[in-house]
Amino acid sequence: MKSAAVAEPSAHAVEHEDVAARCAVTTLITASTATDVEHLARRIHAASSRAACSFVQASAAALPVEARALLETCAGLIDAAAGGTLLLTAVEEMPASTQDRFIETLAQLQSIRDPSVAVRLMAGTTVSLRDRIADGAFSESLFYRLNIIHVLKDVPTPSNTAREQRLALCHELASVSPKGGYDT
Repeated sequence: MKSAAVAEPSAHAVEHEDVAARCAVTTLITASTATDVEHLARRIHAASSRAACSFVQASAAALPVEARALLETCAGLIDAAAGGTLLLTAVEEMPASTQDRFIETLAQLQSIRDPSVAVRLMAGTTVSLRDRIADGAFSESLFYRLNIIHVLKDVPTPSNTAREQRLALCHELASVSPKGGYDT
C-alpha cells in the first residue's frame, strides 16, 4: 500500500513504506491516526530484514521523566526488541523535560550496548512535529534524530483541510441550487 508524502516536506520523506523497510535507520512516521502509525510501522517491520525479530511498541508519553528510570525503561525496551524494531508512539506527547534526557539516554545506551542486538527505532506521530517545534513544545534536536527517513500517510494539513471543506461545500451548494452553482 502506498503512502503519500503530502504534509510535511522533508529531504528524506519517502512515498512508499517499502523504501523505509529496506533501510535499517531511524524512521519517523506521520499519519492521520495512531492506528495508521502502528499499521505502517508493522508493515515496514514485516517487510524489513528484521521481520524475524521482535516488534515492540511503547508510548513515548509514558516514558519516565527521571533520568535513571528513563535509562532503565529504555534499556528494557531495547532488550525486548533485540534485533527487531522499537516503535515509540505519540512522540509529540513526550514531555519537554524528557526529550533531552531521551537523546542522552539513547547515546548512552548506544555506547554500552552490544552492536549485535541493534534495534531499529521508529517514532510515530499524528501531528506536524515542525509545528510543535515552532510552538516550543518539541525539541528540534530530537526531531532531527528521529527524522532520518520520514514516512507520511494521508496527513491533512490545515490548508488541505480547508480546501477540501470548501470543495465539499461547493459540491453541496451546487446540488441544491436551482442554477446548479453558486455566486460568490
